Amino acid sequence: MVFSAVAALVLSVAYFLSLAFEKTQARVCENSAIRMARSLKSYRDAHGGRLPPPFIRDKETGQRHGWRVILLPYVTDDFLYGTYDFRQPWNHPINRQIGNPRKGIPVTGYACAAHTYSSDMTNYIAVVGENTLWPEPEEPTDYEYTTVGADNVRWPAPQGNDVPPDGSAKIVLVELVRSNIPWMTPSDITLDEFIAAVEKNPEGEFFNSHVNGIRAIDASGQLTVIDPYDDSDSIRRRFLVADEEAASDSPTRGNADESAP
Repeated sequence: MVFSAVAALVLSVAYFLSLAFEKTQARVCENSAIRMARSLKSYRDAHGGRLPPPFIRDKETGQRHGWRVILLPYVTDDFLYGTYDFRQPWNHPINRQIGNPRKGIPVTGYACAAHTYSSDMTNYIAVVGENTLWPEPEEPTDYEYTTVGADNVRWPAPQGNDVPPDGSAKIVLVELVRSNIPWMTPSDITLDEFIAAVEKNPEGEFFNSHVNGIRAIDASGQLTVIDPYDDSDSIRRRFLVADEEAASDSPTRGNADESAP
């Protein structure tokens, strides 16, 4: 009897500790997403309502640099941004040390610690493609530099994509829960790739059990949730800003001809 009572007490305590831990994890990841959303909004506020480009590519060197690098001053501070060398690839040792906790100052604004094993990874992925708010730039993209500080550090001049008046509620970022993507890498996911991944497994790598769906960030800097079991046209339209009828160009779940036998 005594043993049974003790065992029951231990199980009860373990259960409540598990609930508390889960709530803490959920709160940590929500706060991380909020910081990411605020950083994106700060960039827009400072650049006339524009979003950063999904990537830039120097015409002279051919090096590509992603939007997360461009957003860095709004995620942390100018100091880390100033240590990034735009003349080198994103994965050059000089640049890699920025986000590597073993070699430099870790950058914590791009990931939730509950979702990634390292602070140099990211959980926030841009959804790019034609008719989204992040159409992929033509390559190569020439961009101007501005000189900053006494050391003549060269930074790309402000640029980005305009958000139409009715486009602020359109989604630009999705949360990749199980991620091994370095935050500095200049690659993301196309809308077609995202739709295909969700169709294949609605509760796969993008699904966040804390929100019972896919956490996303819209162009206004607000958090929202995508229901992965919605039909694909409905999901696609949450990203499109023009020619929304293009959403029905490809086969989608639940859109089969009902007259078929």
